[in-house]
Amino acid sequence: IRQPALSSIYEAQLERTPISFEYQGAAGERARRTLEPYGLVNRRGHWYVVGNDIDRSDIRAFRISRIQGKVSALEGGYDIPAGFDAQSHLSAEAYAIGDQSADAVVRFDESLAWWVEQNLASAARTGNADGGVDVTLPVGNLDALVSWVLGFGSSVEVIEPPEARAAVVAQLRPLLDGRRG
Repeated sequence: IRQPALSSIYEAQLERTPISFEYQGAAGERARRTLEPYGLVNRRGHWYVVGNDIDRSDIRAFRISRIQGKVSALEGGYDIPAGFDAQSHLSAEAYAIGDQSADAVVRFDESLAWWVEQNLASAARTGNADGGVDVTLPVGNLDALVSWVLGFGSSVEVIEPPEARAAVVAQLRPLLDGRRG
């Protein structure tokens, strides 16, 4: 896959030049973004630029293949914070990478409580009377969250947000409808 924006972003990062670009989010919405690029990361075959989103005053990651059109260099300069690690701003899980911003509550039944303890130790967790555990996860990509949850089968349930819960049901509906026939 050709990614013409990659070289422009890399050059801007080297020269410490802010950039502006049209970005299409995972849900298809488009927005103009202004960024001080701090680093480039390749994760699971996709390039991401991580930097200070000037309009949101926050560190954000953007998948380069979703940048539409030309990347424009802006006036001015910036410094990358000492010790900044772009890799650390990309979660190991795809559901946390993206431009959506929400918290999801995912319920793991008691059979997977050990897995939560081992793999999601830093996440906010609440134990349930039945031995299961509710975990709050930061989500940047609801579609990826749905795929991740479905991979656990019936041992995991999305509690919040409602749109993620509805998306899980929508994915399962054809299977459930086919079983009835």
